[in-house]
Amino acid sequence: MLQSANLQPLVLGWLIAAIIRISLGSATVAGLTAAGISFVNGFTRSIYHPNLMVLAIGAGSLAFSHVNDGGFWLFKEYFNLSIKRYHQVMVGNGIYYIGYWAGWGVLLNHVV
Repeated sequence: MLQSANLQPLVLGWLIAAIIRISLGSATVAGLTAAGISFVNGFTRSIYHPNLMVLAIGAGSLAFSHVNDGGFWLFKEYFNLSIKRYHQVMVGNGIYYIGYWAGWGVLLNHVV
């Protein structure tokens, strides 16, 4: 069934890991299960380098870290944040880091 899906193997690996992460809440289980499903279905024999598949599955297993994640509750309670304030902090940090690394990318693109 998955082999007949009209998706790139990298996207499908990420999607499988993300769905398992949302369902179970464990990044470890999501990554290992998605890797097993991908290996059984032959996605590892695709045109992509295996390291890219590892990165795609790893990113999918870390996606959607919210209330089903222990780290969410530790961070929220340690800094005494409401759920709304936690999301404001995380979105702000995400925007900052995207801008930071994009700036480095532009700078290195001009230097190299």
